[in-house]
Amino acid sequence: MLWLIEQDQGGYRPKEEFVRAVNERLAPREPLTVDGFRRSFAELFRCDPSVLAALSRVRAGGWDIGVVTNGSPAQLEKVAVSGLSDAVDVVCVSEIEGCRKPDPRLLRIAASRIGATLEGAWLVGDNPVSDIGAAAAAGIPSVWLRLGRRWEIEKFRPTAQADDVVTAIGIATSL
Repeated sequence: MLWLIEQDQGGYRPKEEFVRAVNERLAPREPLTVDGFRRSFAELFRCDPSVLAALSRVRAGGWDIGVVTNGSPAQLEKVAVSGLSDAVDVVCVSEIEGCRKPDPRLLRIAASRIGATLEGAWLVGDNPVSDIGAAAAAGIPSVWLRLGRRWEIEKFRPTAQADDVVTAIGIATSL
């Protein structure tokens, strides 16, 4: 199991490479395909109940919530299966929208679908370049999910850092 987690590289390894590594190492009777991986993997997603509770409190406090993600339309299934669909106001996926973070247009698309602008918005994310870079490009504050890592980018910095999503949500909505 640890080997699989390492091979996935936090979801950032190209899926073709990941699938090839799995097939080489585990030699399944039926080789794994990228499409098969995406179909079965999406079914495994579950959002931590503490995150759903934090999002519920934030929405009750008047905040709009969007998920803005790079990736394929399969991201929509992950959001639905995880339980996030009812907890957020909008989901924008890069391959559907035609632009990828760190391009701030993806953030603006999400805001416009909610009927808002980015004024007063915050971004919470774990990827230094695509997430925090998008916030920097959009001129909005951000909370970086450290996940045991150190910040190493000189060009821009997150407004704050957190070790988990619930703490990050608290930081973003209390400042």
